[in-house]
Amino acid sequence: MLRIFLGVLALTAAGGLKQLPGLSEAFENAALIGVHYHYTWVFYEFVPLDGVLYCEIAAWGHRCISAENEIHELTSQFS
Repeated sequence: MLRIFLGVLALTAAGGLKQLPGLSEAFENAALIGVHYHYTWVFYEFVPLDGVLYCEIAAWGHRCISAENEIHELTSQFS
């Protein structure tokens, strides 16, 4: 899980593959990217059910995440 606080914004990203019970070879993409805006208490949620998520993590800390749903789009790169 990754959490970043930028003054009034908080970014949370988590994910992995979850094995489905009873199906030995079936996996589900369990992922979430969320942005919380402090002043208005608005939470923007990006999950695989209603959008597209992409994450690239290098061995020494470079991260690129992006997400898109019907209303919003998010792209973030950081080291």
